[in-house]
Amino acid sequence: MSTSECRAARGALARADLLRALAVAPRERLALDIDNGLWFGYVRLPEPPPTPEPPPLALPPAQAASTPSPAHRLPLRMPFAHAIVERHRRPPASPEAPPPAPGEAEAPLDEEAAQARSPCCLAAYEDLLPQARLLPALRRHLGATRAGALDLERIAQQLAARQLPRHLPRQRCQRWHPELVVVLDFCPRLWPYRHDMHRLAGWLLRHCGRSGVELRIINRGPGGAWSDWLAHQNPQAGGEPPEHDWRMPATGAPVLLVSDLGLLTGAGSAIRGDWRRFVARLRRAGLRPLALAPLGAAQLDPALAQALPILRWSPDARARPAPAHGAAQGEPAGLAELLAMAAATRRVDPPLLRALRRLNPRAPLDAGLEGAFWCHPEVDAGYAASLRPAAIEPHLRRFGQLLPTLQAAADRVRERHHAHLRAVVNHEETLLWAAHAGAGALAAAGAGQRIGEARQFLRRLGATLASPDSAATRARWLAVARDIVQRADAAMGAAQAEVLHPLLAALLRAFGERVAVPAWADPAALARLLGGSRPPLECWLVRDVASGGLLLQAQPAGARQSPLGEALRVDAGGVRLQIEHQGTRSARWLSPADLPQALGALAERSQIRLDTSAESVVLAPVERPRGAAGWQCGGHGLALTGPRLGGVDARWEESALRAVAGSSIPPAAAPARAWQLAAEAVGPPPAGSPLRFGIDPEFGLWAEFTVSSRHGSATQRLRWIEPGSFRMGSPESEPERYRDEGPQHWVTLTRGFWLAETACPQALWQTVMGANPSYFQGDSQRPVEQVSWHEVQGFLRALEKLLPGCEAALPTEAQWEYACRAGSETPFSFGGNITPEQVNYDGNHPYAGGAKGRYRAETVPVKSLPANAWGLYEMQGNVWEWCADGPRAYDERAQQDPTGPVSGDEGALRAIRGGSWNGDARGARSARRYADLPDGRLDDLGFRLSLRSLESGQVPAPVQGRPGRPAAAAPGGRDSLDAASAERSPRPKKGKR
Repeated sequence: MSTSECRAARGALARADLLRALAVAPRERLALDIDNGLWFGYVRLPEPPPTPEPPPLALPPAQAASTPSPAHRLPLRMPFAHAIVERHRRPPASPEAPPPAPGEAEAPLDEEAAQARSPCCLAAYEDLLPQARLLPALRRHLGATRAGALDLERIAQQLAARQLPRHLPRQRCQRWHPELVVVLDFCPRLWPYRHDMHRLAGWLLRHCGRSGVELRIINRGPGGAWSDWLAHQNPQAGGEPPEHDWRMPATGAPVLLVSDLGLLTGAGSAIRGDWRRFVARLRRAGLRPLALAPLGAAQLDPALAQALPILRWSPDARARPAPAHGAAQGEPAGLAELLAMAAATRRVDPPLLRALRRLNPRAPLDAGLEGAFWCHPEVDAGYAASLRPAAIEPHLRRFGQLLPTLQAAADRVRERHHAHLRAVVNHEETLLWAAHAGAGALAAAGAGQRIGEARQFLRRLGATLASPDSAATRARWLAVARDIVQRADAAMGAAQAEVLHPLLAALLRAFGERVAVPAWADPAALARLLGGSRPPLECWLVRDVASGGLLLQAQPAGARQSPLGEALRVDAGGVRLQIEHQGTRSARWLSPADLPQALGALAERSQIRLDTSAESVVLAPVERPRGAAGWQCGGHGLALTGPRLGGVDARWEESALRAVAGSSIPPAAAPARAWQLAAEAVGPPPAGSPLRFGIDPEFGLWAEFTVSSRHGSATQRLRWIEPGSFRMGSPESEPERYRDEGPQHWVTLTRGFWLAETACPQALWQTVMGANPSYFQGDSQRPVEQVSWHEVQGFLRALEKLLPGCEAALPTEAQWEYACRAGSETPFSFGGNITPEQVNYDGNHPYAGGAKGRYRAETVPVKSLPANAWGLYEMQGNVWEWCADGPRAYDERAQQDPTGPVSGDEGALRAIRGGSWNGDARGARSARRYADLPDGRLDDLGFRLSLRSLESGQVPAPVQGRPGRPAAAAPGGRDSLDAASAERSPRPKKGKR
């Protein structure tokens, strides 16, 4: 299909046809470009030269297409642009601690201060299950029976029942099987249970004897090499005990598998399959396998439990094989709380992990929590475990939400289990816990003393690093200080800033730029501690079109860049950078050596905060104000221009704009706060035009004019209605619709227009016309009514004489509905229904619609009720409003700038829209159509004017009909539109008063 055929099809194309047309039609090559004036604009690039081929002899060679001048650029209508929304000076940095008195300076650390509080661990290792509970259960399933002494009790029962026994019954004695084989899985993921396996092996050895039990250790999965547990207890000189190839025990022997059977590795893991195949091999060999698994009930695999009896090694389990009702869940209940308590420590070894598990508020008896913790992807596990620094923040937040009693108990357990570790570990853990614990936990007995001792220790560490007399020990303590500083999170850095910033300053003095400064570092505190170690540097925030990002650089804005405010002075304290994007927050510290630094993309709705030692700057996306004709970022920063009116183009530079917080952006697409632009009104130009322009944050650009005459003075504000497309009419599914409101069809308005934000008030009419024909008077801000369409034309012509360069008119019916809907597709611009608090209509009208409420029975002053989304007041209700054209018949075809009848008989009907105080909610719907004779005057019929700018030499367009001339009676009178729609009930009339 050719391009001309595509245009003729008028939307009747299938998708394949459209793609084919786009493929063959010639298109311009566009690129984003910049100059010293406008940028963020498109420029047409020259077409690449065609591949040279010998042209046909009969045709002349093709000439290259001319390329437009690079100076011709169209401003891109960006939905938002980053701007400085806050900038203020920070208060002078005050010392975080008073200077010590003479002779009271902190003493450097010595070896005694670094020693552990206790030479040994003060907490005993707690068994998973006591011996008296575990061994009888194992013997019942793994043991053998033998005949013992006569069963005298059974013989007595038979004799009492007058039954002679055929043989003398003997007692059945349970004993351990003489060929018991125990497989101990010593893989790394079961490290929390390693001590329990050793205890179990010792118990079995004492009860079964060395010849009655074989203890095999496996490290690399089932069915592979194994080593003897006894050999590990008595290692020979020269290395590890020897490994043996797997051999099957004697047929009928019981085999105890002490393992998780691979269930801690997640669904679909290879180790699970290895264990399943190994169990099948044992059964084929005639053995009796039993698994002793330290798992929770929800971690069992139903498929594996059917092939193998599993005895759960957990305090909450029964002494018999457990059926599996779950789906082998990897994260049992209570794991989140266990991770939270572990996050408040620096080192979690198996004894401490078990003690914390017993404190768990949800599942204190589930032994599977320990293995799930050890195998969690956010845990670094070896001989001890700790949470990964990149993933610890949400777990610390959860710890802060735990009950204070639980927080205090976790701290007491941690202190007891770590009493044998070096003092620096305990003090660091105390300060980390204090930064996230609640007030109730901090008030617990002994907590305040431990926190004070920890802070005192870090003060002495800072004195050690600053003292020149301790050079021998200083290097050793620098590594300790670096670990403490880099592990401290934002909450700990803020809570313990007094003792942590001196450590960070010492690291910067010792290692310079090689130190990874944490994000919590305060530039003001560092600048105070580092003094004049580095001269201040001037830096600039710029929008960089070449990279499509926001930059902080050490030179002013250059080519293809736009500045963001004045320069920042960065000293030795550096810059603290905080970025919030799509609900996630990140922070880092920058030094002058890190510049230039990319802060984010121009196309991302990210909010950025920069803190130096002297000031704070916040960059945020600000929305393009509605009605902006030009929205540019050039060499002088952000600039905004308004649509021309009266020969005047309003313009605001970035210095004249201010950002205010708003809420019109969807939360999913916006940062924590949404920002809108506002600006003071631009006064009239030197020629003395009565026009003023401004920007308000809620509805965007506005223009207003003030006219004066011997009859008074009045002001009218207007809103710029941008061009666009909308569905005109109502769908068939809309309740209470009329037939002439359909079929619904697309309408495109190619030109914007200025529209009064209110119906014409009586004050403006009286100022221009010298009289007030309204029935409802007493307030000059009530809308004027009882004015005919012809009289409105006379008013508009008189207003044009007071507004040179402007053409005044009424909106067409399409323009009126477009402005009324304000982007909505519901029956009303406020939604599917209305209330008397939103629209002035007859809430008690016998016709259905809307909500019942107080009936005002009169007009209300303009701007008394809420505006729609585009800042237009009382578009629905209060008074009907005249339109420039008559009603047109709808069809399904898309329309462009449609108008109804505007010429012909001067008595032809004119459209009126919006409903009134005298009508029901049905008549106030956005799609409701009505018409009246142009000489009609009613006390619920007014108008709303629109303006457009006239260029030099232009004159206002002629208006059909002369105001004041008697209108010829049209066939059918004012109800002729109703005749075309017999099912529509006429609007209730009050008549002329």
